[in-house]
Amino acid sequence: MHYAKSDTPAQARTTTLNEELGQIKYIFSDKTGTLTQNIMTFNKCSINGRNYGELFDFSGQRVEITEKTPRVDFSWNKLADPKFIFHDHSLVETVMEGNPEAQAFFRLLAVCHTVMPEEKNSGELYYQAQSPDEGALVTAARNFGFVFLSRTPDSITVVEMGHHVTYELIAVQDFNNVRKRMSVIVRNPEGKTTLFCKGADTIIYERLHPSCKKLMEVTTQHLNLLGSSAVEDKLQDGVPQTIEQLAKADIKIWVLTGDKQVMELSRKFTVGDPTTAAQIYKPAHPRLIIPATPTSNQPITTRTAS
Repeated sequence: MHYAKSDTPAQARTTTLNEELGQIKYIFSDKTGTLTQNIMTFNKCSINGRNYGELFDFSGQRVEITEKTPRVDFSWNKLADPKFIFHDHSLVETVMEGNPEAQAFFRLLAVCHTVMPEEKNSGELYYQAQSPDEGALVTAARNFGFVFLSRTPDSITVVEMGHHVTYELIAVQDFNNVRKRMSVIVRNPEGKTTLFCKGADTIIYERLHPSCKKLMEVTTQHLNLLGSSAVEDKLQDGVPQTIEQLAKADIKIWVLTGDKQVMELSRKFTVGDPTTAAQIYKPAHPRLIIPATPTSNQPITTRTAS
């Protein structure tokens, strides 16, 4: 065995390895950072009912995006991250045309976060984020013309389409596993106060309608939906092929994840053979989902673990 990218060959360090491998029946694995690269990329978004990030030909058929697909040119933005990749030119055009919904969407991403900026000796701007997905969203806003520049305990400065704008930071409600959302209240130079909120789709949709009387909940009711984002965490090299080979050896794979069921069903078709059955077990704790990959050709089922 040989990993070409790093030119690393396999080394046999013990003679009992094959015997131990032959006794394995189950593999229990984490997902993020184990099966995936834990490198989040901004892939798609939906703004005001319009989807961005996919490409279509003249007949309306979806075009597969490859390494040879032309990328969006962000040279107009001197503060853009050169490593950021996006292929749908229509989103840039929408933002540069001054579309208020698109600009409000990226303004939210540039303001509602806990990212810290860091400027290197070369003058380049770097972001230190608590989570990879938050860093991906702030970087996306940066490339589309809403550059998070600096923050103080009482303010946050953003370069919006070339213009420096400093917002007064009135209040921050951090993300946690109970609220599943983050909220900030800011005041712009014109004196307009705005609540920006981002979080899990199910939680945000609930906040679009009156449902709670508690003060923290009341502050995030009657929201105007700006859009949604799609952030991808790609599989590590060789994961689908490895899982397929393990399944052929009658080794069952269990993956612990906090993702929603629909995401796990989608990932099942990405990771392995679509004809292979997958079972998803829901423990009593609603935020734990454990998908398994049995070798029998049974339909996908959902069960509640006792």
